Order: sequence, then structure tokens, then C-alpha cells
Amino acid sequence: MQQSKRDTVRFGMNCLCGALLAGGMSLMMSGEAGAIDYMWRMEDITVEGGEWGNQFDGVYNLEDTYLPGVVDCENGAAGTEALKAQAVAARTFAYYKMYNWGKIQNGQGDQVFRTPGKQDPRQKHKDAVKATAGEILTFNGKYIASFYVAGSKVSELPLKPGDDTPKDFWWDYPTEKYVTYNYPNDKWGDNNQGSTLGSLANPINRGCMSQNGADYLADLGWNYMDILKYYYGGDIQLESVMRKTWTDQAKFEKRSLADFESPTWQQSKSKSGIFGHSPLYSGSNKHIGAGTTTSLLDDAGMAHSGDGSQKIVIDYDEATDTSDSGYFLRHVAGVQNVQNSMIASKTANVLLEAEGSVGVWLKTEADDMKVSIAVDDNADGYSAAVGTGDRGVKFDVIGDGEWHKYEWFFEDADYWEAWTGGGNGEIGMRFSLDSIQLFGKSDTVVYMDDVFYDMSAVAVPIPEPASLLVFGGVMGMLLRRRGK
Repeated sequence: MQQSKRDTVRFGMNCLCGALLAGGMSLMMSGEAGAIDYMWRMEDITVEGGEWGNQFDGVYNLEDTYLPGVVDCENGAAGTEALKAQAVAARTFAYYKMYNWGKIQNGQGDQVFRTPGKQDPRQKHKDAVKATAGEILTFNGKYIASFYVAGSKVSELPLKPGDDTPKDFWWDYPTEKYVTYNYPNDKWGDNNQGSTLGSLANPINRGCMSQNGADYLADLGWNYMDILKYYYGGDIQLESVMRKTWTDQAKFEKRSLADFESPTWQQSKSKSGIFGHSPLYSGSNKHIGAGTTTSLLDDAGMAHSGDGSQKIVIDYDEATDTSDSGYFLRHVAGVQNVQNSMIASKTANVLLEAEGSVGVWLKTEADDMKVSIAVDDNADGYSAAVGTGDRGVKFDVIGDGEWHKYEWFFEDADYWEAWTGGGNGEIGMRFSLDSIQLFGKSDTVVYMDDVFYDMSAVAVPIPEPASLLVFGGVMGMLLRRRGK
């Protein structure tokens, strides 16, 4: 565990906490947030007043300047995944304040953006914001009250629903009484009672995150999505606001959807991110034997980047394949802290804008494998409408034992085909990952790394044969203007 991040007990220190305790945000919790009126991306935020008077008043770029400052001031010494969770909670509150009041205060009444001693966030705070660019928290198509407080310093927590491990704190803070533990306590849907920081009758009150607890979970290897769901509930939705395409708003930078990296290896499933579920989970699998497994490799020599990758061993059940069609493995995407019925759904993944591309890096020596990627999407921009299934065209996987990139472009219909649930082969305004899909006719070992979303990617035509689309090695010289 790192040293204490927030040694000073402050009742009015974070997000909605101070405003509600002071009575300044009673409107929020007496009324219900409207349907998704935040859908379009906000470029700037207006800061007025707060604990430091007018010292930091001004209009600031939300993503580049304001949010890194909040992440630094609110929980700046935390682990990487806790910083990402902080960025999402802070962004959600910033959207709420701007859409309802047109400004936000710099201080404990709203969020701390800058102090006389903290005016320049470090690169790790900027990186946490970029890694979650545009993402906010919603429930049933409405943004939530993203409460967060310091909470107590953690020694041990229950980690799954029904776990009877008692909460153990080596330093108990008064703000702990506001923290909610919705995931381990099975608080789904109407069972989520919210935090006493706000009205328990208001449906946008979905709980309160502990910053010290978030850092504790990050130190165990948990990713930011699982951390957020641990406190706000497994049925909370992470989604990105939409770029105003009729303006000159820039596209967000390329981001990782799964990189299999973590500072610790204590919680291997969480380190696997959205690909921590058993490869045998999906009922869509065909001719997949019981010997099919996934495992994490803590070996930079076996990774495309960093120190981690995922090894997938495919046991082809040839005896059941009477039609000689080969195996089909649907390796589903979805964080850990959701109900089983939500795995591979939008709720278990982040909902993103369908611009640019999505892809994965693979390495294998198999010479008969194909790969596709499946997404849930819909033409409507609202999260509630996302549910149809489309998937990318299948690409031949190069079996030379080297890493190669496989990429599908959203704005080119040639890259997509109808799959299930009303999919029509045309990608709508938003998408969430469903699965990485592998096909073949032999027992196979394949390594996976760096599942990515590149909003700025520019589509190129699919060459013939389809396998020429992969990038890396000699093929990396073809077609693309960007590097890795």
C-alpha cells in the first residue's frame, strides 16, 4: 500500500459531498436528472469562486486543463486505475454542474481544481484523463450523482457479492459513513439505495466512491471500470459523450481497451481487464473443448507492448464437428463486477463513439486461424438503444510467430457484416465491445495484446486477400500511414 493519499479529514472535500452538506446542491437531489442531454461533448468549463475566492476564476479546456487538475488535487497520489476512476467521477460531476448552472466552483463545495500549492498536474494525471477521454457515468439513460469522499484507509475488503470478509480499516475516517459498497453487497437495480450524501429517493443517487478504497483496489490490480462498479453498482454504465461533428472538435487520442498490464498480479482476472472471463463462458462457442484456457503472461518478451499479454489455448473438439466446419471461439468482453447476465453487454463495457477503428494484436504459429471482432451498436446515439450485434469481416491470421495488428474501420461498411440480435452490418453512432472471435480447424495457441480503439484512424480499402490488412512485420509497410 502506498502512503496515505488524503491524511486530512474533510467533510466538504470532494465532488458533491461538500455542496450537499452545505446545502448548496439541494436542487440536484430534490429533482431527477433529465434524459441524456449531456450527449454532446463539452469543450470548456467555467470556474468561478470557491475556497480560494476568485484566484483561479476563468474558462478552461475541460479535458486538457481542468480534469487533470481535479485528478491531481482530489486523489493525485493514487494508483493509475484509481486515477482513471477519479477522472470519470470528476468528469460526470463537471457535466452535471455545467448543464445545470453553467459554472463550477473550485473548492470543497464542488471539486478542487487548483490550490496555491497545486497548480500543475503531472503527466500521470493527464494520462488518466486521456485514457478515459469523454467517459461519464450513467444509469437508465441519465447521468448519476457521482459522489466521492476520501473514505477510510483500507486493510481488507470483501471483493465479490456474498463475500463475508469484514471490511477492515487501519485508519477509520468520518467520511467512511457515506461510502457505498454496491457490488460486494449485491446492490443491483432497485436494491441500490444510494449514499446518505443525497436523497435516497432520487434515482440518480447510485452511491459514493471511496478514494482510499479505490487506491486499495488499484493496488490489487483492479481496473478503473471495476472500481467504479464496486462502489456505484455493477449495473452502472460507462459511456462517452459524442463529438460535435458539425464543429472543429478534435478526435480523442488512441486508447487501450485491454492491455493486460498492472503494477501487481494479485488479482489476475481484474488484470485481464475486459477479457478476464472464461473462454468457455459463451454459449455461442462451437466445437470448443474443455481444455480451452486463457492465462496471463508476465513476460515482456511475449508481449506486444509492456510486460503483459494473454495466452489463449484452443482445444478443438474435432469429435463433435461432424460437418468439418471448424471451431468458433467467442472470447467475450466485459469487466468482472457485473452480473453474469450482463457479461458481453454494453453495461459490462464502455460505450464509445463509432468513429475511427477498433482492433487487436495477435501472435501465433497456427496457419489456419481467422479473427473477427464483434460489437453491439445501434443507429441511435442514446445508450438505451444500443443492443444489436454486428461483427467485422474475418481476417486470416498470419502464423509466423510474430505480432500483427488486425483492424476494423467503423465508417467503411466493407469491414462489417450482420451477426446477431438485429444487426445489419452497418455500424451506428455508438458501440461497445462484445467479443474477439477466433476460427480454425486445429488445436491452437495464440497470444493476444493491446486491444485498442483509435478514434482518429482513417479507413483504407480492404485488399485481397483479407489477410493483407494486418499490420506488423513486412505487412506493416502496406496501406497505413501510422505506426504502432
